[in-house]
Amino acid sequence: MSRLPKTPDRMPRITARNNPFRTTRVESTILFQPEWLATSWKEILERFKSFRATRTQCSVVGPHGTGKTTFFDGLKQHLEQQDSEVLRISLHRTVDGRCELPTIPSDVHPDTVILLDSAGVAGWRFSSPMSFQQRKQWRTQLKRIAHCQIVESRHRRNSVPVLLQTRSTVTMLETIIRRLDPDWQIPTSAIEALYRRHKGNIREALRECYDNRAADLQEGVF
Repeated sequence: MSRLPKTPDRMPRITARNNPFRTTRVESTILFQPEWLATSWKEILERFKSFRATRTQCSVVGPHGTGKTTFFDGLKQHLEQQDSEVLRISLHRTVDGRCELPTIPSDVHPDTVILLDSAGVAGWRFSSPMSFQQRKQWRTQLKRIAHCQIVESRHRRNSVPVLLQTRSTVTMLETIIRRLDPDWQIPTSAIEALYRRHKGNIREALRECYDNRAADLQEGVF
């Protein structure tokens, strides 16, 4: 198995607590940068405003690990700064592949903006992790927010208009890695190989960085 370069001997040993790629550090350090997608928060919020004016549901579309959840973090912050009430709802698979059904409050105000993360998990497709009973319960819950402005994240386009389409690049991954661990002398060629190995999934690439740094592995070749 290919390995990432090890921590230089002069650096303190990496532990779970000080690992630069630990989840809490990634979430607090890496913010969504519209410039990576050749846009700006001003343009994004203007598009959102046009959808909201007509209560048109919209979506954020992109492959796994390309920043949809991180974008929602930033969108929520910007909307709250504009005095909007925002409710974040997440649908995710559990370790065993099932889906934990969140509970939507019964008293959601009509002006609330709903950020529905991983909406595609609830599809009616055979591969959906939701059981038949869960899908029925979920559709019943969705009626509680039918009057709200909904922004959903999906891996593939559907009939819902797109607010933003996310994608990753090698430059994005390299910027994130060097920002999280500036002392790690990892060559650009290694980052390029890491990006290809995870097919552009930034989240999975950072998990490999965490595992390799935590183990303080010997330098290897991709």
